[in-house]
Amino acid sequence: MTTIKAKFPGNTIQLSDTVDQWGRKVHINVRNDKVTLVYRWKAKSDNRAHTQRVTLDDVQAARLLASVAVAATVAIGEDKVREVLLNKEVDSTVTRLAEALEAK
Repeated sequence: MTTIKAKFPGNTIQLSDTVDQWGRKVHINVRNDKVTLVYRWKAKSDNRAHTQRVTLDDVQAARLLASVAVAATVAIGEDKVREVLLNKEVDSTVTRLAEALEAK
């Protein structure tokens, strides 16, 4: 029996501009069965587009996921409004990615 692997649809997160960088975004994808983060930005210093790719093994992906989850929880603290907004965004993003995954 042949197992068919699902293809992750990828996800791009727009980041806010800084004094010396703009058009910043992080794209999350799967390449060669590993999580890949691609950071893209344009810099004022040379007015060029830049790309940095980071490939994570399973342990690194788990540590990153756990670290972001804990950091978001600490940042929100006792603010119930922010907690609701975070949970709503997580739910909608998971649903959107799952639907895109099924459509492939």
